[in-house]
Amino acid sequence: SVSGSQAELNLNYRFQAQQSARLALNQLRLDAHAGCAANVGNGGALVTIAYVPDDGVTACGLQSSYTRVLWCALTSPTSTGQYALYRTETSTCNVTNGKLEADNLNTSAVFALTASSPSGSS
Repeated sequence: SVSGSQAELNLNYRFQAQQSARLALNQLRLDAHAGCAANVGNGGALVTIAYVPDDGVTACGLQSSYTRVLWCALTSPTSTGQYALYRTETSTCNVTNGKLEADNLNTSAVFALTASSPSGSS
């Protein structure tokens, strides 16, 4: 039936989106573990992670000479009103030089920090 085919197509689409998100989170975790400094920008739509430089952690920083990776959330190339997550090792993160890691995100502020209350406080 047509409705059954549509339901199967939607299920497959959701599975693919979840799988790409899992793979992207794994890569982001690896980048974060290799990093020694990070900076969130663009209202939480961008994170820059500096890798540990050859001269050690004590020299760590976001200097342009150090290897770094950028993750950014930009407008989705496939879905109107959605966002996509890109990764690049260049100085700017955009659809031209970034690798599409995950698509169909509901917000661009994927790296935004939110304040939370300590457990048990009111």
